[in-house]
Amino acid sequence: MWRQRLFVFIIFLLPWQARLFLLPAGDSLPYTSVSIYALDCLMLIAVLWSWRTVYAWMRACSASRRSHLLAALVGFVIAMNIASAPDVMAASWKVVTLLLFFLFALVLVREGDGKQLRFALVISAVVQSLFAVAQFLTQTIVSSTFLGIAEQVATSSGVSVIETVSGRFLRAYGSFPHPNILAGFLSLSLIATIDWYFAAYEEFQQWWNAHGSGNKQLYREPVVQKMAVVASLLLGAMTIILSGLYLSFSRAAVLAIVAALLVYGGNKYLQNPVRLVALGFKLGLVALLTLGAWTMLVPNLWTSRITSSSRLDTLSNVTRIAEYQEGISLFSSHPLVGVGLQNEVPALMLANPGLPLLSYQPVHNIFFLIIIEVGILGVFVLGLAFAYYKKKVRLMLSNGSASFVAAMTCLIVLGSLDHYLWSLHAGLILWLIPVLLYSPLKRRVQS
Repeated sequence: MWRQRLFVFIIFLLPWQARLFLLPAGDSLPYTSVSIYALDCLMLIAVLWSWRTVYAWMRACSASRRSHLLAALVGFVIAMNIASAPDVMAASWKVVTLLLFFLFALVLVREGDGKQLRFALVISAVVQSLFAVAQFLTQTIVSSTFLGIAEQVATSSGVSVIETVSGRFLRAYGSFPHPNILAGFLSLSLIATIDWYFAAYEEFQQWWNAHGSGNKQLYREPVVQKMAVVASLLLGAMTIILSGLYLSFSRAAVLAIVAALLVYGGNKYLQNPVRLVALGFKLGLVALLTLGAWTMLVPNLWTSRITSSSRLDTLSNVTRIAEYQEGISLFSSHPLVGVGLQNEVPALMLANPGLPLLSYQPVHNIFFLIIIEVGILGVFVLGLAFAYYKKKVRLMLSNGSASFVAAMTCLIVLGSLDHYLWSLHAGLILWLIPVLLYSPLKRRVQS
């Protein structure tokens, strides 16, 4: 029971950015800082608490010689990658972080209670959205060492804002280091909320088929009353989460959530077209009213974002094109083992010294970014691992829920348009959310 509570506590605290700097970023911005996050400490405790699960998995993976050879090859490639990196410490710390996240995801899948974990995720998203609304309305983000929030003011350089003829408007950050990361978190949480809404109705439909017919006073039934409360709370949560997502003003998140919901809706249509239309109409109406209300309250801001007509949007588009050109140049210079994990920015600083600090940014595409950092050899080993475990990967994907597939779709779109899912710790944690959505809403049997 206490272990489950720890899991729930960690999921609720996913946006928590409090950390202790072991090695400040210095001239490399936040991308090469070495920090111990409070959240990582909690994850480590959870992994150590579930050591039997980890040990059983390791024994299963080492059952054949091929597994030993693959592990040795992976270790060799990682060692070469770290040795060739300009910032060895950043590369080594990235390996440790990825290993911790993987092991925590493993114990979460095998021991987590799906309902409790999703409840924690939705509540966390509601809290973040309330933060976002308060930040936008006050146009101020107050710093907090405990929460890991930096002060942001619309008049400061480097702050994410929207420029219009009326002035500069601060985008909502939540407790994340950038509005786009808040938007990614809220997009995934919105998928979880919608899936919970569908699951509640599906569970109610099963009860109705067994007990509802002929009942003249349904409103007195506890199941009916509970369903009404759950549906109302979920619609309220959806309204708040949509508000936070709106005020992040993230174009990539809009594309990602639309793609994810199309995938999710297609899956639900195959299961029950009538239910999809009925529930989809209700959810669509709530979304339309929420977004319409905010559009009337803050007109023209999203229009400015969509048209990309402002000076900042034009500069951003030009910069992103330049990032691809720089990435191609780096890959051409280090094709075999790459520039090193978490080392694109240090490599850019070595290749193009003397530029303004903010001009050094990772390429806004995690798939290209990974290729730049791990090289041809790293990609080959990844492909070899997928080929070796292809049956298990295929089985895992086929067993995943509709919300899991939708969440992965969301991450793929986001990863194609931004870098934070790989370059920043706050982005890496978002990969844990599909883990929560992997199986349908039900209580897991504890090992």
